[in-house]
Amino acid sequence: MTRSRRARLSVGALLPLLALSACGSAPDTDAEEPAAGAAASAFPMTFDSCGTDVTVPAAPERVLSFYPTMTEMMVALGLEDRLVGQVNTQYGTPSEQYADAYDAVRVVAEGEPSAETVIGERPDLLLAEQEWRFDGKRLPTRASYAEDGLPVLVSESLCADTKTETTVPDTYEDLERLGRLFGVEERAADLVAELEDVVAGVQEAVAGEEPASLAILSVYESTLYVQAGGLYTDVVERAGGRNLITSADLPAGEYYAAWSPEKIVRLNPDVIVFPYNDEQVRETALAYIEDRLGTTDAVRGGRVVGVPEPVFGGGVRSSLGVEEVARLLHPEMFTDGEEQE
Repeated sequence: MTRSRRARLSVGALLPLLALSACGSAPDTDAEEPAAGAAASAFPMTFDSCGTDVTVPAAPERVLSFYPTMTEMMVALGLEDRLVGQVNTQYGTPSEQYADAYDAVRVVAEGEPSAETVIGERPDLLLAEQEWRFDGKRLPTRASYAEDGLPVLVSESLCADTKTETTVPDTYEDLERLGRLFGVEERAADLVAELEDVVAGVQEAVAGEEPASLAILSVYESTLYVQAGGLYTDVVERAGGRNLITSADLPAGEYYAAWSPEKIVRLNPDVIVFPYNDEQVRETALAYIEDRLGTTDAVRGGRVVGVPEPVFGGGVRSSLGVEEVARLLHPEMFTDGEEQE
């Protein structure tokens, strides 16, 4: 499908390409690319992981994933056999096309694991979405794990120093790094190209539409929070939205802050987007928004939409999330079948 035919885009024509690796049949690598696993001579490998040098001494065989987007990247690259398990599954679910392979990965802990649980899995690599998990209180520091020979790689999309500046193209760095680490560079490159094509197609589809003015909100312990900057803003803007809240409205270096409902009412967004992790969070947030923000155009117009939190968590999901959000903001531009003439 050429870019010129995407004025009205059906995601159904693109997702089968991305689903190949989830079924264990990634883009064709028969002749040139070895089976998953870089050559022994390539190790040790050292990566700059959010400003910290992390050395991986040998090809990982027992990877423990700390976040749905990290698990999903491994699945999308056909590397699920390298996963010893996943933790923090309460933070969200995978994209539909990866669900079967994702669900087959053993759940070690639905929430935050203890240090004893982590070591008990005998992992040789930890993949996490952010650095804060390894603060020496929740879990040992990354430096402490490194001393014990256990490397910890965190997502380049959500580094503490740059997370408010991250864009969707930045998320591909993690896929490329995993490709190198596991000797599937060609597979990773093909996947990145497919994701770029999805995002470009969506952006073309909504290019002529008036951006939907919106606010991204979440509710935690009866407090309203707003999100802006980084992937929160970039995903919705590529999907044809305009975030009324900017990084300038938030504390320096943060992409969230507590706000009063009255401030949102004064902004009066046309659409309210709220990230959620599970159905209970979704129902709680929706009830709060409808009750406290009922006078906004978004609520009165029935344009309060929930988006799975991993959409803003990097990896494969943020690119596919551009499609998910665009279909919510501009449903008239998308069809479930063939392109309409």
